[in-house]
Amino acid sequence: MKRPIRDTLEDACSNGEVVRIIYHGGSQPGTVRAISIISIAEADVRAHDLAVGSTKTFKLAKIELAESSTGIPEYDPLHPPRAELIGSIRAVLAAEIEQLQSLGWHVEITDDEISLHRFFKNGKPRKSPDIRLSYNEYTFDAFVDIDGVFKEESRKSQRPYRLDTQNHAIAKTFAKLSSAVASFLAEAKEHGPGDLNK
Repeated sequence: MKRPIRDTLEDACSNGEVVRIIYHGGSQPGTVRAISIISIAEADVRAHDLAVGSTKTFKLAKIELAESSTGIPEYDPLHPPRAELIGSIRAVLAAEIEQLQSLGWHVEITDDEISLHRFFKNGKPRKSPDIRLSYNEYTFDAFVDIDGVFKEESRKSQRPYRLDTQNHAIAKTFAKLSSAVASFLAEAKEHGPGDLNK
């Protein structure tokens, strides 16, 4: 069984060890960083980022431990921020489906939505998803006017990407697809059912 990430980071903090992490946030989400941990709070990790040579605060929920040998690119402080992802949810995440399935998920995907489902013991996927990322171009405001008539108005959404998970009662919304995808993949990896539910 895998040790919780917090335990590994706390050990590294007390021993003064350098830890390699994959950070699903910042200007280059999904890249490997070498950090020396200074302190760990409830949701944040304060650490010295060796590539940059300065102290930064990392969100614990966005940290994944990196294997010693990984094909994932290293964080490059001289590289400009990663370009914003462009395209539909299907176009951006189609290449990730095989990896998501290897984590034990049943994947359903359309241009505007991707959802991850656990399996029943008989091998059939559950109907309700554990994790869902969706795109909604418009948001709707419902209200009752002065005459007591129920009305609904639509407007262009400023944060059209929505991430729903069973682990969080309140959905997260994002303005950028890159941020939404990084959070979606982090949730998928953290809560992947593996072989337990198959």
